[in-house]
Amino acid sequence: MNIVENQTVQQLRHEAEYTRRHARYQIPAKFVYHGILLKVFDWSVSGLSLRQPSDLPTSQSDMSVVEHFMKTKGYSLPEEIRAQRHLSGRLIFDFNGIETAIDVELEKVYEIEGDNKIGYRFVNLDRPQLAVLHQVINAYLNGDIVAVDDVLDVIKRDAFSPKPTAIESTSTRSPWQRFMFQVRRFSGLAAMLLVLAGLLALIGNGIYHRLFIVESMAAEVDGPITVLRSLGNGIAKLTPIQPGQEVKPGQVLATLKLRNGGGNVIESPCHCRIVSWHLLDGNFVAEGEPVVTLLPVDQNLYVDAKFDAKTAEKLVIGAPAEIRLASGQTITGTLHSLRSGASLELERAAPLQSVSTHPVMYLNAVIKPDQPLDWRLLGNAAFVEVDLFSTWLRKQ
Repeated sequence: MNIVENQTVQQLRHEAEYTRRHARYQIPAKFVYHGILLKVFDWSVSGLSLRQPSDLPTSQSDMSVVEHFMKTKGYSLPEEIRAQRHLSGRLIFDFNGIETAIDVELEKVYEIEGDNKIGYRFVNLDRPQLAVLHQVINAYLNGDIVAVDDVLDVIKRDAFSPKPTAIESTSTRSPWQRFMFQVRRFSGLAAMLLVLAGLLALIGNGIYHRLFIVESMAAEVDGPITVLRSLGNGIAKLTPIQPGQEVKPGQVLATLKLRNGGGNVIESPCHCRIVSWHLLDGNFVAEGEPVVTLLPVDQNLYVDAKFDAKTAEKLVIGAPAEIRLASGQTITGTLHSLRSGASLELERAAPLQSVSTHPVMYLNAVIKPDQPLDWRLLGNAAFVEVDLFSTWLRKQ
């Protein structure tokens, strides 16, 4: 029993998997060749098989088509048909008494002598013919009734799509071609993932920037500078000291020869560095005009930034900040203080008509850098961003 079962399985595998491209169906059909009516035993969209013509007797109308064909194996197909390699005829289907015919061309594939059966394949089928064959098969398999309108509709429309060849072509590729194909696949996938990651990072950065970053409206490098001014009108005689050099307390920086006679001396009030001279040696200077700017040596520069009053409400003293200088250099710092943009001392000392009644539109913040700034940066423009994420974490 096992031997018979194994042989049957092998025959079925050979018939279904290796010989035929499409499944065969025993759907009633007829083939007419030069007036000879032949019954189609089974057929598919790629071909059909023929047997000896024989109509079902009236007394045997309850017999199935397969049982009837099994009883007609003793008949032989006409020699005229057996001898032909190619046949041209009409394939006829009966739809509820209305016959539909398709002109087809057949090419012999095999012939089984003892079974009186010849297998053919379709050649030169066009799109409408293939569409009708598919429609008939699908209708019978689904149990639908095939009407003439259905067939006409199938013939009129173009329901075909290009045949996929990628799967068939992969079997003919060399190992190197298959390897390169996989490399291209993974490269494309990696590129898509990189683009997706970039988009997610861009969106995440925008959300983070909107929630935790506060930007300054304007900022500049400032420091505790001292400006010495002229005590009268006269000609200034400057001491030959270059900007950047240090001076000691009491050291003479300039002498003034007053216009009305006599003179004045301008001395350094601290251990300072010369930042800049505001006039040339021997020039006339009026009373109150600046002569020289000094910066104490033991003092560091800071950044004075202005923030919009609406966004500054989120600022917290001690929050980390990023300072971008005009030179492109970026340094870190800490928010040290925050005060109103209007000076209370000036408002109290000003006349009544000069007191501003407008609301404060910005706040001044002092940012202390984490590293000392060069004195040459004094007065340079800067841009400040305060990051509130770390302070938000401390509150949680």
